[in-house]
Amino acid sequence: MADALGYAYLPFAALALALMFWRPVVALVFVAAFFPLDAVSPRLGVPGVNTETILLLSALAVTILRFGARLPPLRYSAPVIAFIVVMGAGFLLSVPWARKMTVMGGEPAIWYTFKHWKSATFSTLFFFASYWWFSRPADRQRMLEALSFGTLLSSVIALVDFVHPFTSNGALGRATGLQGDPNGTACAIGMAMFASLYLVFWAPDVSFMRRAFHLGTYAISFLAVVLTLSRGNYVALVVAHLVFFALLNRGLLIAGVATVALLSTVAFPLLPSVVRERIEYTASGGAGYRVAGGERLEGSTAQRLVLVQTGLDMFRTSPIWGRGLNFFFFRTPEFSAKYGSLEQRDAHNLLVKMAVEMGMIGVGVLLWIWWAVYRCGRRLWKANTVDYRLGAVLLASGAHLLVANFSTNAFITTSQISSYFWILYGMSARGAVEWVSAAEAEPSLAAAVPRWRRFSQRAAAAVSQL
Repeated sequence: MADALGYAYLPFAALALALMFWRPVVALVFVAAFFPLDAVSPRLGVPGVNTETILLLSALAVTILRFGARLPPLRYSAPVIAFIVVMGAGFLLSVPWARKMTVMGGEPAIWYTFKHWKSATFSTLFFFASYWWFSRPADRQRMLEALSFGTLLSSVIALVDFVHPFTSNGALGRATGLQGDPNGTACAIGMAMFASLYLVFWAPDVSFMRRAFHLGTYAISFLAVVLTLSRGNYVALVVAHLVFFALLNRGLLIAGVATVALLSTVAFPLLPSVVRERIEYTASGGAGYRVAGGERLEGSTAQRLVLVQTGLDMFRTSPIWGRGLNFFFFRTPEFSAKYGSLEQRDAHNLLVKMAVEMGMIGVGVLLWIWWAVYRCGRRLWKANTVDYRLGAVLLASGAHLLVANFSTNAFITTSQISSYFWILYGMSARGAVEWVSAAEAEPSLAAAVPRWRRFSQRAAAAVSQL
């Protein structure tokens, strides 16, 4: 099924590429709507070049041609640039050891790492394209509708995988689909579903049929996240909804808190059995890992404790610069053997991964990004603009992404997640900047209007006397 979806995506990618040099805003909306399918698109014959590379380089090219080689205000763009630099440094640090290793199938580790670096770095180009092209609230709303459609695409395919498995995790009873990892799927859908919820109740000038479509998208997305059985994303989903409702509707906030309290206590038996069993399984014990607290937890949860301890051991070997991109995955058996694990595993924690591979500098950049997102969302939420509620969407989406990545590192390993994040951040930053610019211009405009009126009145009087 993945191959069929990939080939079906190619005509959409070709159409988006053609539109990029004619109607860039339409092209970017089109790319965002179908971008989840990029994960399964066929690889091109040229090494290192795929549909993502072509589309994003084209978006960068038309952006520079139209707006010049200018950066958005450093208040918003500096953390993005720092992320690009840190990822590049992480790749360079990986060269000495990665060129001596291979992945399963014989592919050189350095090539595998290069593709990871390229995907994570190129995704940031969405930030710059979104900032410069989506200056109008109407265009930003169209992009939100594209994100909603892309979320529906991911959700439906994940549910199909749950009912008729076509991935290994789907065969284990976890909705997975395009991302290949249930935790990544839940993170991708949970982060973007707030665009759908906003479009249902708070977006202006949306027809009844479109609101119904987005309501259906939200409901299907919620179900898909539940059926991924990703416990970390369950927590993230609750936190993000509470943030969203706290900003937009206090009544919904109170109802949400009450619902969570009931479902975690007396109403717990009312949850679907597959969800109850997944939650109860957390404390089933018997994992066998030699790490503090691991003996009382099931394998998946206990292994995360092992990975955190392993990451701490790796971090001590190079706390400032780190050991390079993907060091954690390739060197896990060497550092985790003493805890009873001999598998190659990724960190399953973004903070741990960044600390090991990019050191304290990488952690600092990551914290800078979250602070910039919070500041941007808060400023836009307080703005006197038509789409000020976009700030609430950004803050809720950022909250889900932040909490979820304490149990996964999908933000820098799944390009669909980071792409949607950079799009939201770029549009929100532009909305905040537009509001500040308009607010600064108001005093001068107010002063100019009386002078113009006096001039126009004098001119009319002079003409009447001729």
